[in-house]
Amino acid sequence: MKIYRSESIGFILVTLVSLAFVFYYYSDVLSDPNRYLFSDKGDAIKNYFTYADHAKEAGVINTTMMNYPYGENFLYLDCHPLLTVIIKCVAIPFPGITDYSIGIINFMMIISYVISAILIYLILLRLKVNPLYAALGAFSVSVFSPQVYRFYGHFALSYSFMIPLTWYLFIRFTESKSPLRWSVYILINNLFWYLMHGYMGMIAVSFTVISYLSHFIIFKTNKLKNWKWWLYFALQTVVPLVIFWSFINFSDSHIARNKTPFGILEYVANIFSVFIPHREPFKVWFEKFITTDPPWEGLSYVGLASSFMIAVFVFNNLLKIVRLNFVNDRSFLRSPILIPALISSVLLLFLSMGYPFKLKMEYLLDYVKVINNFRAIGRFAWVFFYVITVWAIYYAYLFFESRKKYKVFWIPFIVIIPFSFIYEALPYHREASPQINKIANFFSTHWLPYNLNSGIKAVKPSDYQAIIPLPYYLIGSEDYKKSATDKIYQISMAFGYYTGLPITGNYSTNSSILESRKLYQLFAPPFYTKEIEKDLSSDKPFLVIFSKEDLNPEEKSILSRCKLLFEREEYSLFSISREMLFIDSSTNYINAYNGIKKDLVSKAGFLVKQTDSDKFIRFDTYDSLESDVVKSGEGAFKSELKKYNKIAEIKPGVLKTGKSYIISFWIFNDGPDNGQKVLDGIAVIEHKDNKGQVQWPVIVPPAKSVNIDGQWTLVELEFTVQDNNLEYSVLLKGNDKSKLNVYVDDLLIREKGSVIYKELKSDKSGVTELFYNNHHIRKDT
Repeated sequence: MKIYRSESIGFILVTLVSLAFVFYYYSDVLSDPNRYLFSDKGDAIKNYFTYADHAKEAGVINTTMMNYPYGENFLYLDCHPLLTVIIKCVAIPFPGITDYSIGIINFMMIISYVISAILIYLILLRLKVNPLYAALGAFSVSVFSPQVYRFYGHFALSYSFMIPLTWYLFIRFTESKSPLRWSVYILINNLFWYLMHGYMGMIAVSFTVISYLSHFIIFKTNKLKNWKWWLYFALQTVVPLVIFWSFINFSDSHIARNKTPFGILEYVANIFSVFIPHREPFKVWFEKFITTDPPWEGLSYVGLASSFMIAVFVFNNLLKIVRLNFVNDRSFLRSPILIPALISSVLLLFLSMGYPFKLKMEYLLDYVKVINNFRAIGRFAWVFFYVITVWAIYYAYLFFESRKKYKVFWIPFIVIIPFSFIYEALPYHREASPQINKIANFFSTHWLPYNLNSGIKAVKPSDYQAIIPLPYYLIGSEDYKKSATDKIYQISMAFGYYTGLPITGNYSTNSSILESRKLYQLFAPPFYTKEIEKDLSSDKPFLVIFSKEDLNPEEKSILSRCKLLFEREEYSLFSISREMLFIDSSTNYINAYNGIKKDLVSKAGFLVKQTDSDKFIRFDTYDSLESDVVKSGEGAFKSELKKYNKIAEIKPGVLKTGKSYIISFWIFNDGPDNGQKVLDGIAVIEHKDNKGQVQWPVIVPPAKSVNIDGQWTLVELEFTVQDNNLEYSVLLKGNDKSKLNVYVDDLLIREKGSVIYKELKSDKSGVTELFYNNHHIRKDT
């Protein structure tokens, strides 16, 4: 057998070249994978933390590392769920393995290029491509993988061999005389990827579903009535899907998750992210003619060589009309390996671009609700990348095979295709390789910096029940969300990892709306009753970590009640008792009111200080309006959230130029699906300038307010009047596609600095509920 026809030589070649490539670019990581964090920003530090911490936690399904006191189901933490369970099992006889958990996934991410190249090589062999050319092509496709961008944060999405493995297993199934055995292999594969990351499992199953049905209809029409083939289909696709979703539903104790998270038509792919270069060397060429802004979630660039081969294919088939044949591609058009995969990849490409939903068919999402849980559908374009690049290699080889004479002279032409992939891939790795070995793995004691180590040693974990990070972060629920800084993410998660203390903040996906609302309300003024307090089973104090960055007034209020424990230049540690965290100042406010009540004067139905008697007050009860939801009185403002709702209008000349005013109103935060998306909008101050142009000087999202009183949220907008000859309006505007109603009650406009009182309830002992600048203060009983 000639060497260039040897499959073994091809296998050795693709393996050695791939290994040499990853060692050239990533030798530092491969030689000591546990030493580095590929990134310490945002999603990256969170995903390292949730994975490493869960690997050493005692529990499995419900982790307590974040979202304290509620915890979170590990499937929502992007923590390599199955891998953490495997590490837990291995840690029983080998407990030291948890110290190398970071190194395990770092190594897996890099070595996945080698595994991917081998699998693509095996696929090309199945297509009867020459082994040496198959080795070159497989290597080129592997290193060109768009999943390199997941090195910076979404680690469980970075395993580039997932799609080649799924495709290869399906090919073996179609060729096997033991289809049941290969169906079981595919079942295990698809379930494995589900348990590594939900998106990976859904992509694998989607690819399998369409490929199977395409193969069945085109190549096995005689088997349509054979129940065994439908059994194989169910094993490969339905069973892993049912097992995964059943496991989620039965294991998840958290209610009120968002059923329609944002992004289904925003985090998509488009023609620019798939067919137009977005990196050097060719990016500058295209920028001379076209401005592109490819969506990051949809980055699946297939290379100029793929586009060229698509053009060759089209041209070749147009020539057939006049009975000319440029490439003999009859074997491709009858290929049971490529045709089903191409059909699947093209359909998934359209899905990744938001079709058919973008064609005024969003209503279809109501019938395929499972897709709503996979909002970043641009990732489904990865299937098209792998299939079309493999096809390009194969089609170039068909061109070579079609040459009847002087084949050797066409070798330079066909090797341009894989070398083009490699040429365009090199900038990916030149960019990634120096980035992922800069940050020491501070989840390993060997690389924990002194500034963190000294603080961690100063803490006795058993003295505290949880960590409160300041600035605070609460990421997961789209209805109550607050981001912070990379610095506080890093410090608080390092302390959480080494002390074992849970974090009251959250950084996960699709967390419970009700749990997030309670956590968010923790920062409401101390005269509010905090719903979360009754959910705490411990009376221990909290460890407060302050990163010495800017805080909002609510965060400063909590910090002012803390006791300093430890301080470094980069951060400070404080302690706050449960009593001080949940201190109830309502009685103090009411007592203070009683002390000055005799000096207050009446104005517009309220009581104000004498010095505020000439200041502007306006209060709208909306009692004349009909509404099925009311906070107080007889009525409330009700309208469709999607409209531009004018909830107040201020005529010219009413306010004073140069004065600042505060507009506050209560908005209903509950409703269908626990109030999901009911606060999804903005409150704005609107006016027209002297040129008649509409201006929005103040924009406030209602969901940002921590002033939560049960089913109602108090929203405040502060603005300064630039010209009292203008007419001002207060608007509420939600998503254009929202089907929800919005309810508003008790709108107050007052000059900044003024204090407005009104007795709402009283008994023999005196005032029990006080109106204070539109807050409702209820006396502590």
